[in-house]
Amino acid sequence: MAQENLPVTPEEVCSRAMVMCGMEAMSSFSELGRDEVIVASQLYEVMVNAALSSYPWRFASGQWQLELSASDPLDRYESAWHYPTLPEGRPLQIQQIRSGDDPVRYDIFKNLIYASADPSAVLIADYQFRVEEAYWLPQFMLFMIFDLAATFASSVTRSSTQLKAFDGMAERQLMRAKTRDAQSKTPKRSRMTALRRGRHEWPRGSTTA
Repeated sequence: MAQENLPVTPEEVCSRAMVMCGMEAMSSFSELGRDEVIVASQLYEVMVNAALSSYPWRFASGQWQLELSASDPLDRYESAWHYPTLPEGRPLQIQQIRSGDDPVRYDIFKNLIYASADPSAVLIADYQFRVEEAYWLPQFMLFMIFDLAATFASSVTRSSTQLKAFDGMAERQLMRAKTRDAQSKTPKRSRMTALRRGRHEWPRGSTTA
């Protein structure tokens, strides 16, 4: 039996969820006369963006060097910086602002980031963004399929049995996805070398000798 590839388009992801609910797969979001397609077209991007921004997924994380704004904060902050403008659009979530390894206190006001940092500093924003389906972790992909299936069960099939089952599957799969995503980064060192001792890290490592 040939191996079936993972979904790489929104339509394919929704189709897998529909099949789980006993529905026919969809070909596009513009299909007429199908309640499940209407639900998918209205909720898919909302659900994906919410899931991607709810946790600092490594596969959906990026870094951006901020550009200083000519606007000066009135008080509380030393400098103002332009919000990142990505080719993919506005970031879903700013994880942190940092100068080197040191976190910087900040607030977001519309399209500006006010920071407690000298205007001459180099500030980096770590953020979440809407990454394409082809780059999703398989575990995250399966979570989204289960989560969509639960949505279709709630709004289309009206099956409490399906809803309960898919909700439970989605919750368990989300935990697996988080565990797998966490395994993709370098483990923290339990001890710091003499060269690095005294530096601040985020998250901070051990400073014991």
